[in-house]
Amino acid sequence: MHRYFPFLIHRYFPILMHSYFPVTVISNVETKSTKYLSDIISKYSNSFPELVSDEDEGIISKLDISYCSIGCGNLKTNEILESKRNRFIYFNSEKIITKTNDLKEYTQIHKYDIGVILKIFNSNFPKRVQIFVAGIGEYGTSGAAWFLSHKWMTIEKKVGTKEFCVILKVKNGFDESSEILDILY
Repeated sequence: MHRYFPFLIHRYFPILMHSYFPVTVISNVETKSTKYLSDIISKYSNSFPELVSDEDEGIISKLDISYCSIGCGNLKTNEILESKRNRFIYFNSEKIITKTNDLKEYTQIHKYDIGVILKIFNSNFPKRVQIFVAGIGEYGTSGAAWFLSHKWMTIEKKVGTKEFCVILKVKNGFDESSEILDILY
């Protein structure tokens, strides 16, 4: 069977045999974060999550869905941050500022990145959930995804099914070091 493999590739997928094969490179942080979250979703739902780009035509026009967005600066993350339901934080690539009365500010600390997990209900479809996992620094994002996938029960015990924002510190290079700095709900 293996000896026919190159023939089959060439016959059915001719583009794979040419030097102009398109390559999509995904950053390590997005790959790790996606793996953490898809593993936990698969484990508890007995199905695989659908992975799509924030610019996919099928997702841009859909509002009646629950989703988890990874990283900052993409369309779905911006949609969550700009939502009226986000009463928790302002976020940019350099700092996170809480919208609470004390206006706490979180930035990278020597050898530590900052991660954030934000969950809100969709304003138009209240039974739908919008979550984003992001960070200031790569380990902030992957550490937040690791925390959500491995320690979600810690969050659930504290907030139940309410909307929330968890702010974490993550030691550079160690997603498992994610530690809660603040929980807003």
